Amino acid sequence: MVAAREFLGFIMAAIFTTVALMMMIMAWLGLDHVFGWKIAAAALVFSMFMRVNLYLLAGVYLFSAYVWFQSPLEAILLTLPGLMFITPTIATALFTAVSRPDTHY
Repeated sequence: MVAAREFLGFIMAAIFTTVALMMMIMAWLGLDHVFGWKIAAAALVFSMFMRVNLYLLAGVYLFSAYVWFQSPLEAILLTLPGLMFITPTIATALFTAVSRPDTHY
């Protein structure tokens, strides 16, 4: 049972890492397209070292809206998973609520 839980944890970590990398690529392309590569690089470095990820979410929105030419609603829907997968505090709270044992009888 422990091996299965460890394997599922490994799979979940691989999925979250892949989603985070894809969103970083989309954020880079969106910020680069609208503001230029210097602002895109500063936003990515700032988000990696300071753990402030709103710049990445804005970059994903800009990528969806200006590179893929989606409507604002579709761009927001593409950005919403970033709140769960990239923002650490929301992801931590979600996993704590889901993985905590049920104490209500």
